[in-house]
Formats: sequence, C-alpha cells, structure tokens
Amino acid sequence: PRITAAKMPLPKGTIAQDLAELRAHLPADFLIGYSADWGCAGSLSAGADGFYSAVGGVLPAAFKDLADVAMSGDVAAIAEKETAFATLFAEIKAFGGMRVSYVIAHHFGLTTALPPSPGQLPDAAAQARIIAAVNLL
Repeated sequence: PRITAAKMPLPKGTIAQDLAELRAHLPADFLIGYSADWGCAGSLSAGADGFYSAVGGVLPAAFKDLADVAMSGDVAAIAEKETAFATLFAEIKAFGGMRVSYVIAHHFGLTTALPPSPGQLPDAAAQARIIAAVNLL
C-alpha cells in the first residue's frame, strides 16, 4: 500500500483533537507527524506517527530517549523528561532550532560552519545557556 506522510506545525488546540480531525478525512495509511522540538513528547504521546526535530539531528540519542518515553505512555516519566528538556526548549523558542543546532554542533566539534545568511549565532551568553541546557540532558 502507498503510505504518505505530512509534517504539521503544532496545532492551536490539542494535538489529540487535531489528530482525530485529520484522521477522519485521510486514508488509514496516511502518516501524520508534527514539528517544533518542544512538541515532541506531546505529539508522540497523543498518537502522532512521527516527529520532526531541528535539534534532534545534533542530539539524536537525547531526542530518541525523549521519543521513547513519550510513546511509552508513562505520564510521570514523560513529565520528568519534558522538565529535563524545558531549558533547551526555551532556548529553541528564543533563537530557533537551526541556530541552536549550530551552537551545539560547534560545541561538540561537529562543524565550524555558520548558519546561512541572514542567520547568526546567538551571543556568547545565550550560547553558554544553550550548552548548559544540553548538559542537563
């Protein structure tokens, strides 16, 4: 069977309601995933088929752990994991996933490249906060 997928921004309402409305109008083999790093646990625990992350590319193990916990259904573990990610998510909301990804990639020596113009790395204080948030994970 042909399987298709969609990358959706996080909905204004609840993810569970959004999924139900979408699935009522789509073929059963249509996969739905959401984006916005801070929505990972919420979308996967609500039943989304996937999740699209900017920062997950430079922190794959941490985001896989978050995704696994989210899909486990363990409400306490999900809340604990989301608390651990809260500081990083705040920085992503402030600067965008691409810029935060570059800061992390620089920190781990993965690249010296800069974001494409007009993107710029956050200032030194923000970079320090981002790395401190990563260290919490």
